[in-house]
Amino acid sequence: QADEDRYGRSRSQLDVAGRRWPVARADMVDATQRRRAAYLGTAYSDDEISAMSLFRAVSQLNQLSAQTTRVMRDIAYVTDVDAASIASDSLRLSLEEDVPEAQQDRIIAAARAAWAESQIDEVRLWWATTMCSEGELLLESLMTPEGPCIVAHPFEAYELEYDRTGRQIQRCIIRLMLPGLVTVNADGSTERADPRSYVRILEPAEIRVWIDGKPVPEESGPNPLGVVPVVRLCHRRVGDGRFCLNSGYGYDDLVAALDSLLCQLRTIATRHAHPILLGIGVHAGSGAEIQNQGATLSIPQDTDMRWLEAALSGIDSLVKTMAEVRAAMVQTLPQFLFTDSGANSSGTALSYRAASFVSYITPIREAFYRGLERALSYCVAMSTGLAWADVRGALEVDGGPAIPQDVATLAQVWVALWKEGAMTGADLARRLQAAGIASDDQSPDDYIRTALAELAARSGETQQTVAQLSALLDQVREMEGRVDAPDEPEPGEAPDAPDLAAPADPAAPPVAVESVADTALNGAQVDAALSIITQVAAGQLPRETGVRALVSLIRLDP
Repeated sequence: QADEDRYGRSRSQLDVAGRRWPVARADMVDATQRRRAAYLGTAYSDDEISAMSLFRAVSQLNQLSAQTTRVMRDIAYVTDVDAASIASDSLRLSLEEDVPEAQQDRIIAAARAAWAESQIDEVRLWWATTMCSEGELLLESLMTPEGPCIVAHPFEAYELEYDRTGRQIQRCIIRLMLPGLVTVNADGSTERADPRSYVRILEPAEIRVWIDGKPVPEESGPNPLGVVPVVRLCHRRVGDGRFCLNSGYGYDDLVAALDSLLCQLRTIATRHAHPILLGIGVHAGSGAEIQNQGATLSIPQDTDMRWLEAALSGIDSLVKTMAEVRAAMVQTLPQFLFTDSGANSSGTALSYRAASFVSYITPIREAFYRGLERALSYCVAMSTGLAWADVRGALEVDGGPAIPQDVATLAQVWVALWKEGAMTGADLARRLQAAGIASDDQSPDDYIRTALAELAARSGETQQTVAQLSALLDQVREMEGRVDAPDEPEPGEAPDAPDLAAPADPAAPPVAVESVADTALNGAQVDAALSIITQVAAGQLPRETGVRALVSLIRLDP
């Protein structure tokens, strides 16, 4: 039965390295540990070296002189690209549009509190990296003295049992090793007790906890949610879903072959640098210093001594083969879009590779976000007392675009679509919040209402300011072009002659005569006036300050 899945299908297929696809729990744990070692770059185990026929060199004394080590970091790179796209800086939490208005504030407040208590902003990359490198991760929602939060468990720590459909989790068994408590003695020395085993069994009806085999009543009791409060995050499910693929599945074994080839090249080079001395008909004593530079050797006639050096004629072909194999491997993975390998590709090839990466990573991202929504909904139900069925589907987690884009350009496009009526205000606010441009302290609907209200308030004041400053600008331009000359006569009309007969009024006060130079503004002054008007209209300068500056500059009455 261990060789069949839940559908009765044979599980005897072999993977890339000739290993059987894991069926038993122990095999799955072993495969998960191999994946973790590949990501971390730790040494190949003896079982891996034997299973994949990796290179080993043995000396003349039958001692191991060299063996394959992890050199290529491609697996870590592929995993990190996937994890970075999932744990995006644009990760945002919001409410779905169909949530009843009476419950909106209560639900979003509880969800944000659980988000903060779980430290999701700090651990999201860790969770995504674990899921991508090992294939899966378990999120558990539980109540703590500080409130409900989400914790993550690696594959080795949990076992799941499903119902007949294979969809609903009926039981989750979590096994952990708690570090022993530290005792501080009177002299300041410390002692740590032995680790303790911790077992928690979660079922729809109740939750039971044991420490070192003893029940813990304060952590046990009925389960008010009616469901097992855990979420299994999977990178990609295959077959019956009991074991999942990870980032670059199968690629780690091909990387191992390259590591093996690199080890061979290094061994050949080492032997070339340390050749073997061959003596024919003569033996060099143990005290001979013939390996020193400049040493002279006297040997009998018809004898010979020479160095045996490894031939390097085949290294070029090995290096070329290795480069060709890696280049072919890179072309099969869209994650290398972001490296020099992608930069050397044509625009069409980059477009296809970008589309391939988006198509590949989008369902993985969506599964991660839907799982996070579900875990948060468990926390909301715990803290609010609402039935989980009423909270389910109320939250939305979004990570923005799969590939980083020009946010400023996108924002201009969104605003233009909103002005044209092709996008609602709530959609605009939601996208601006997801891009990190707008604050997510409010719901999209509340945010757009607040923004429009502030815009309307500013618009009235701005219109008044623009009207006043436009009048002043007209005066500026009039003064700039003022000339001390009589009006031009109309065509066919004689110019007015001065009234020489009119006597001067001796009681009239003397009239001050202003020259053009006294009243006209130079170019620098006009530029200064225009700059003031522009700053006030843009809201960069208070209106009163701008008016006073113009009055002082132009010497006008306000």
